[in-house]
Amino acid sequence: PIEVRGNIVFSTTTTYVSTGKLIINGTAAQSVSGGGDCVMPFEINKASGSLSFTCNLKFNSNYTYLAGSVDWSTYTATMAGDNSSITSGTFFNLTVNKNQIYNTLTLATANTIVTNTFTLAGGIPNGFPIEVRGNIVFSTATTYLATAKLIINGTGSQSVSGGGDCVMPFEINKAGGTLTFNSNIKFNADYAKIAGTVVWGTYKTTFSTSSTAVVTNGDFYDVVIDKWDWPSITFAGANCTVAHDLTISNVFQFNGVALDVKGNFVLNDTSWFGTSKLIA
Repeated sequence: PIEVRGNIVFSTTTTYVSTGKLIINGTAAQSVSGGGDCVMPFEINKASGSLSFTCNLKFNSNYTYLAGSVDWSTYTATMAGDNSSITSGTFFNLTVNKNQIYNTLTLATANTIVTNTFTLAGGIPNGFPIEVRGNIVFSTATTYLATAKLIINGTGSQSVSGGGDCVMPFEINKAGGTLTFNSNIKFNADYAKIAGTVVWGTYKTTFSTSSTAVVTNGDFYDVVIDKWDWPSITFAGANCTVAHDLTISNVFQFNGVALDVKGNFVLNDTSWFGTSKLIA
């Protein structure tokens, strides 16, 4: 490893990855600048003093926080490269944009906290949850499925945009403020509303992929169910309300509580069965 007791400057853009770890362990104030890419595994282990990021930074390898005060100000951390990990990270903006949409980002030890905007542009987050206090952007289309839960728990207004797919289990748990959807969205995993106000506008929710899914306390505008290869979808909690149209394209089983549909039914698949009821 290289141990740095002072400041760090990254001044080049590259997709390469190195094996030598960069350990930031000075006892006084330190800074990261330059706006380039970090090709090395990056570890913060400060007994005292603060590490301040004064630029956006792309990590091609792992990011680990062990000890010390970290200030991201209003800058963005981007997790790029191939498979990598975050250990105990807290960021202002966090973007996941791996080289390939099937590359994994492993979240270890504790929840990753994003105080402003989280963008999922490519990759599969696995492990501990990501808590987002600001806005969420999905900008890629994929059929992959992640294990790390996305928890929306800011106390102010938050939004979802981008029109891409959510590969992560999606949980809304807001003590205050409103979550507003500003685009159509496809959920490849579970959806749960624990607490908070949700506004869908006139946008569409699609539950897709070949995996089973659980929808808890769902209230939507338009819903499309397109589950292939014999999976089931289970509705839990209170009855699921669809304010406009319900389209069933593919599904094997409907289970759980009822779907209360205020608009039209479009039944492209009529061979499903299960315990859930459709209410017109």
